[in-house]
Amino acid sequence: MTKFTNDQKLETITRYQNSSESIGEIAKSIGTYCSVVSNWIKQFEYHGLSAFEKSYTTYTTQFKMDVRTLSGNSKEEQLQLNLSIISHILFMGV
Repeated sequence: MTKFTNDQKLETITRYQNSSESIGEIAKSIGTYCSVVSNWIKQFEYHGLSAFEKSYTTYTTQFKMDVRTLSGNSKEEQLQLNLSIISHILFMGV
């Protein structure tokens, strides 16, 4: 299935709000299902522009590797990694 940008989603919602086209017609014209367009509309009505903002945190590859190896290290190394994780979370504001 095609991925849509936030701008494309907002354009689709605006198109629905400002025209007499049905959700089905719009969905077909952009190559997706009615339920997808309907969900975008509901999300937008409930959350506004923030509906399509990413809600997850991106971590660096090194940080992920440090976390994965945490369980196989000595207590001293685990403590050092724990401190690294805590400082990363504080720095990133997570």
